[in-house]
Amino acid sequence: MKEHHSLTAFELAMYTGLNSPELELQLEKLCETDAVFAEEENWQVRFSLNEKRLSRIAACARALAAGFLER
Repeated sequence: MKEHHSLTAFELAMYTGLNSPELELQLEKLCETDAVFAEEENWQVRFSLNEKRLSRIAACARALAAGFLER
């Protein structure tokens, strides 16, 4: 998704190999956590990464891992 900036659900299904129900569930969860944006464009929904949110999540994961490894 990073290389394309935004993709439709059909394009994501082609790239990921997920079936429609699985993909819908994953996209719903990603949108709920603000990791992915869904925007309507030309009568279809396009999905894009929320890079700021993903960076914060990665930083938290690194901090948690560092604390866990110090024990």
